[in-house]
Amino acid sequence: MGGLLLGSSSIAARVGFAGAACLVLWTAGVLLAAWLWPEPYAGVWALVLEMAFTGRAVNIAHGYADGYSPYFLLFQCGLQDVWLVLLMYPLLVAGDAGIGQLPVLGGIRRSMESAATTHQDRIARWGVPGLAFMVFVPFWSTGALVGTAIGHALGLGALRLMAVVIGAHLASVLVLLWLFDHVVSWTEALNGSWLRFLPWMVLALLATVHFAGKLYARWRLPG
Repeated sequence: MGGLLLGSSSIAARVGFAGAACLVLWTAGVLLAAWLWPEPYAGVWALVLEMAFTGRAVNIAHGYADGYSPYFLLFQCGLQDVWLVLLMYPLLVAGDAGIGQLPVLGGIRRSMESAATTHQDRIARWGVPGLAFMVFVPFWSTGALVGTAIGHALGLGALRLMAVVIGAHLASVLVLLWLFDHVVSWTEALNGSWLRFLPWMVLALLATVHFAGKLYARWRLPG
């Protein structure tokens, strides 16, 4: 058992180092773009915050509305969750000692475990395809970080889990880029002034789906 835990810790450490390298690459790319082409890339901080707090759909919608290149959005939006997942994975295998007991990191780990508990039973019935679909769907309470916590709780190995989660996340980003490219073309053909409202429209849609789902779940509860 001790050897197994040591092996898991070693793999988790390698995943974490890969995440650190990815973060350095991502940060350098984002800062370089903002320095070379300040219009519009100097405002990328807003996209980064939107990715962190509202998700891929709002991030990409805002990027298209502000004239960002889809290739830059693929880099910024795609890699942002990749390095986050790679860096957070070691927290999930830390156990109840060490890093899991630290005030900030321990709290992050507990929140990830809580999210996994909420969805674990539902996803377990569908296995890996269900996990991939959950990560792929760009709604709140889904996504790469939650998917990583669920996959770990289901017992997936590190390499398989990273392949499923990162693959589904990047596939979702590519589909959203394709979708919003068509939405922008359609919006500009009708009235280009509507384009600046696109992120807010997407945010409103996500909020509607999120709260409708909560109301439906509460309505289904007995008593």
